[in-house]
Amino acid sequence: MNEIVWPTIDSKHLIVDSKQMLMLEKEMFSDGMPQEALMEKAGIQISRWLLKRKSLLKKWNNCFNRSWP
Repeated sequence: MNEIVWPTIDSKHLIVDSKQMLMLEKEMFSDGMPQEALMEKAGIQISRWLLKRKSLLKKWNNCFNRSWP
């Protein structure tokens, strides 16, 4: 099994818990960011992250292409 390598903790690799995320979201929404815009930004960033790791996409796809019992 491969060792998991965690990103460094900096402004590009921020990890928060659920309470902290709720506070961040409330602040962004009160500053005028629509929820849809936040979800779009999150989706784009996840897509970019996955496309840089195509081997993960292949493993994920193989998982769902198998016949279910």
